[in-house]
Amino acid sequence: MLTFPRRVTVGPPGPPLPTGRSFLLSHHLPGHYDRTISVPGTRGSVHLCTRCTGQALGGLGYLVVLLTGALAIGVLLEPRVQVLWAVAPLPAAADWLRQSVRGGESTNARRLLTGGLLGAALFDVLLLAATRQWSDLLIAAAVFLAYGLAVAAVLFASGAWRRVLEEHLPGIALPPS
Repeated sequence: MLTFPRRVTVGPPGPPLPTGRSFLLSHHLPGHYDRTISVPGTRGSVHLCTRCTGQALGGLGYLVVLLTGALAIGVLLEPRVQVLWAVAPLPAAADWLRQSVRGGESTNARRLLTGGLLGAALFDVLLLAATRQWSDLLIAAAVFLAYGLAVAAVLFASGAWRRVLEEHLPGIALPPS
């Protein structure tokens, strides 16, 4: 009869992981709650990732501008404006990479601002889809893919990929270095 061990360990146990909504909203371990915004609640504080909060606020701001008619949709869809939205994620990528590769800390103000630019750019992609601007949407998707590949290339070239994975996915089994 075939039997399997009940528990498989992958090294020494790490710190306890946050559970459920806590990790979903902050996706930071308690040691990095300084990278979050703490919102008091009835059952204790809720930690929100600062850059993700910036993304939500940037997207909300984009939506408010769109819905109030402060800028016509035609203006937002102009090629020169689309180039600005293509560049908007760059500060967030650069700030995150600087922090991840060099090991220094960013500030919550910088995370909020760069997240806001990223969030507005993401909402611009949604506008492209909603208005069926398929060729522009394809270009925007290619730009976001290029950002992702560039970030991955920098992480691998610098060797920081291991530290980033261990920080964000504690306990993950990584190949020996």
